[in-house]
Amino acid sequence: IEFKGKNISGKKFKFAVIEIQEGKNGKIILSQKKISEKERNLKAENLKNELKEGGFVTGTVKSIHKFGLIVDIGGIDALVPTSETTYKKNVDLNKEFTIGQTLRARVVSFDWKEKKVSLTIKDFLDDPWAKSFPFKEGDILEGSVDSIKPFGIFIKLNENFSGLVPNKETGLPIRTPPANHFKSGDKVEVCIIEVNPEKKQIALSIAKAKELRERSDFEGFLKNDSADSVSSFGLLLKKSMTAKK
Repeated sequence: IEFKGKNISGKKFKFAVIEIQEGKNGKIILSQKKISEKERNLKAENLKNELKEGGFVTGTVKSIHKFGLIVDIGGIDALVPTSETTYKKNVDLNKEFTIGQTLRARVVSFDWKEKKVSLTIKDFLDDPWAKSFPFKEGDILEGSVDSIKPFGIFIKLNENFSGLVPNKETGLPIRTPPANHFKSGDKVEVCIIEVNPEKKQIALSIAKAKELRERSDFEGFLKNDSADSVSSFGLLLKKSMTAKK
């Protein structure tokens, strides 16, 4: 006997009797799926009595989507929304998780009537905002364009932090679509103009970074030019004194 290319002779399985056909060529129709469904429903009922909001569960990743992870928590499928899978912005869940991966999660909400359970795994992750913030307002940094929206450009500063350059801070003429001048992955210099730890938001400016960089370069030029002038004057004075001797 083979099942899906595997020899199952002598092995024991549980089946539910679906139909008995009597007669000379009578048949007994069995279903393993019905057994699985029955066992799953039994587990779900047990889980229903144990589960509560704020409680912790262990689950297995069944599928990965843009909207989040579908996780089997031992009887029912639960959702970990993308926003509750990581502290990173614009994350690709397929690069962060794998099918069959075991996760610890906290129950955020559940609706037994609709069989909907929402989870978060952030409790088991380090929140970069809870640590010492690595930047300060006025810093000029190099980042990369993460995504372009109608209202501005999201810039990735490092693995944990991203910020927004509003359209008015791109340095482009008014009503100029940023997508016409920037693309994902472009390296740009930005200035941090505001940090909001409560909302976990960072406001950036490309225009301000350019202005500060040009001012710094100009002041450096004036300083060097002044030093060169003094140096030249000193050489002329030395030559003059030598000539008089």
